[in-house]
Amino acid sequence: MAGRADLLTEALRGDEGLLQLARGLALSERFHFYLLVCDTPRVASAALDVLAEEVAAEREEPVRLVRLDPYRAHAELDRPIPFELLAEQVLARLASPAPDERAADVIFVVDASRALPHDDEGWSQLFQRLNEQRNGIARALEGPLVLVVPGRLEAAFAHAAPDFWSIRSLAVVVGAPPSVGPEPVKQPEERWERLVEDTAEQAWGTAEIEAEIEAARARLAEAPEDESALSSLIVWLDRQAEHEMERGTLDRALQAAEESLLLERRRAERNPERVERLRDLSGSLINVGDVHLARGNLERALAAYDEGLSLVRRLLAPDPARPERLHDLSVVLDREGDVHRARGDLERALTAYEESLALVRRLLALDPARPEWLRDLSVNLNNIGAAHGARGDLERALTAYEESLALRQRLLALDPERPDRLRDLSTILNSVGDVHLARGDLERALTAYEESLALRRRLLALDPERPDWLWALAASVNRMGNVHRARGDLERALTAYEESLALVRRLLALDPERPDWLRHLSISLNSAGDVYRVRGDLEQALTAYEESLSLRRRLLALDPDRPEWQYGLAVSLSRQATCAEASGRPAEALSFWQAALNTLDDLTRRPAPLEAWNTAAATCRAAISRLEELLQLPEGGRGDPPPA
Repeated sequence: MAGRADLLTEALRGDEGLLQLARGLALSERFHFYLLVCDTPRVASAALDVLAEEVAAEREEPVRLVRLDPYRAHAELDRPIPFELLAEQVLARLASPAPDERAADVIFVVDASRALPHDDEGWSQLFQRLNEQRNGIARALEGPLVLVVPGRLEAAFAHAAPDFWSIRSLAVVVGAPPSVGPEPVKQPEERWERLVEDTAEQAWGTAEIEAEIEAARARLAEAPEDESALSSLIVWLDRQAEHEMERGTLDRALQAAEESLLLERRRAERNPERVERLRDLSGSLINVGDVHLARGNLERALAAYDEGLSLVRRLLAPDPARPERLHDLSVVLDREGDVHRARGDLERALTAYEESLALVRRLLALDPARPEWLRDLSVNLNNIGAAHGARGDLERALTAYEESLALRQRLLALDPERPDRLRDLSTILNSVGDVHLARGDLERALTAYEESLALRRRLLALDPERPDWLWALAASVNRMGNVHRARGDLERALTAYEESLALVRRLLALDPERPDWLRHLSISLNSAGDVYRVRGDLEQALTAYEESLSLRRRLLALDPDRPEWQYGLAVSLSRQATCAEASGRPAEALSFWQAALNTLDDLTRRPAPLEAWNTAAATCRAAISRLEELLQLPEGGRGDPPPA
């Protein structure tokens, strides 16, 4: 038992949210309220151990956690915990702490982590009383207060205690790392842990979230002006949007995110000067923008991000050095840069990325080892590298990528089994490999791609049905195909491309209209078609190219002015032209080359056109010139099959 508990505590030491909470607690010189959401009591206990150690280290002096756990006085698991017991064990202690608990080194913790569903009514009553007595509690406590709840009770708290909810300084969600599995139940006292773990495992499904949303909607319909009912519905809608994004169902994610945004606007209109309302509104705008970006709707994404950026700058103006405001600004600038890059406006993308980068470096000057800021820096550098790479500046791209790679390796060393850090490292390895491939350094490209692929297979083994990890694996496998093809190993290239195709088709069965998956399918089809063509199997090549071209036209219909999709269409048309020419159909090839050039001409007339667009246009012109000359020759010299 102790060994497993130590392992969990050690695994949580690198949790970015938990470390952020520890720093907030360390800086709290008076009453501040924090919310800690934990899957199970075991995770909560380990998280509190980490908090105590980290806060003491930050303050360079001991701290005392006064943990109010009413379940120490409630042994009847099969019966709901009475409200009277909660009031005695929690409310009375907060309203009138002992003399030695009125000290700056004391952190009060209300621990609801062992709450079972049949206890929810009692906790909701307690939350209402806390809301009513919040001002007295704030005066009674000299230091911060942390409420620890399972995810199920987070929305209940927002509903029952809206005023308390609104003054939270930070809310953090901490789950058990995948590397630390559940303990076997060996002792009677462990029954509680297993009951709560079973409840937690059932609490995050689609049906459960929808049921909570409907219940919250009903409460709001009965009392449209009830701030607590509004808060509860927003919490559950945000959770649904996140859940649907993970599942890859973007239409449902957008519906939830937009409803949440509508409700946040309503709250902000009621309280236009409350800072926390404006910050929540900016967060909802970013969430909506993220879904639009994933769906490929760049204009709507940019509109949401622009509004969010305006709010964040407004919040920063009264306190320009406040770290969380600087961080918020950095995040939304990164999102703006992503949209500009997708639109082909690399100068504006770089401007946004570089402002974001400067903000993160400024934050790291305050705390050079803070993991979440180190990760933000790695993201900035990755984005800057991508923008330089799109401009054809491979040296500057590689410099940015290698700094980002070093940061992500450093972060993973803190917690070698953490999935998000494994994913981050795999992403930057692919970016490094892309530059090496573009420079013709095939061995270094292969080394980077193989390491990334191994990480992504390792991730997928944790959750074989998770859409974003399936998509990441498909991207890595496709890159392996590219480097094998460049090395002349067509069999291994084709094997990789076919695996990538199978993965993306599996994803599209979940959401047949998702633009990034449609684009990836088109890329993989073109890649497989290239191998078939080189091997002389022109029929199979043509089949692949035709399906790819159909997908490109479908994407372009969604957003006819998106440069990335215009260029993709030109690439597919060029593939069709090459295949037609190889099949001895020069007139058909000429029409495809001309269509490709028409698309590229629109791109090259844009301000600051990419070098790739100019190069592709020059290739089209050369092919058109050659074929026009060929088609002026007598019939027997055209390259068509001779008459029988």
